[in-house]
Amino acid sequence: MKKLTLLIVLGVFFTASLPSQQVQADPNTVGHVASLAKLVIEGIDKGCDNLRESGALQKRCKNDGCITVACISFRQACGSASDCKK
Repeated sequence: MKKLTLLIVLGVFFTASLPSQQVQADPNTVGHVASLAKLVIEGIDKGCDNLRESGALQKRCKNDGCITVACISFRQACGSASDCKK
């Protein structure tokens, strides 16, 4: 999950920093984007650790069951397995 998040953040910041008609990567810009992405991911991880410790992770639908998921999930929220039936 960390690698996927890093790739998404890098892709968004890198493409946003490029001029619209010019596709050149300035080494300084790439370094700054990587540093910023690393800080964002570390911040997300710290927030997730707090949720894990407090037991506040959410339950989400997965494989027709209602399970406690990792910190960030885009799955449907649920209270029981019956909420996940299609």
